[in-house]
Amino acid sequence: MLPEFDGWTVCREIRKVSQVPIIMLTARSEDFDEVHGFEIGADDYVKKPVKPTALIARINAFFRRLDRGKTENNVLTG
Repeated sequence: MLPEFDGWTVCREIRKVSQVPIIMLTARSEDFDEVHGFEIGADDYVKKPVKPTALIARINAFFRRLDRGKTENNVLTG
């Protein structure tokens, strides 16, 4: 739980200004909550309880994709 804003608001506000990966970690487990999370800009939606090793694996997967994106953007063709 967040003290001032809910996760939906935080996700929307981040997405307005940035394309950083967003992983929502939440206790909301209904299908419509998960779909809503993706619709407002989340890249992944993880329902609690979650095993720490699984969460770390998801985060590492995002980092791998970010690294690949940097490499792909730097490739010159001619």
